Amino acid sequence: IGAQRVCNYMQAALESLVHVLEHAPQAPLHRFSV
Repeated sequence: IGAQRVCNYMQAALESLVHVLEHAPQAPLHRFSV
């Protein structure tokens, strides 16, 4: 795996996490896929 691919994956995961926290901050994180 190249460095750019790892960075892209990390960015997508963080964006997904931010979206969940903005829209459902009380929901348990284990219910969401990244």
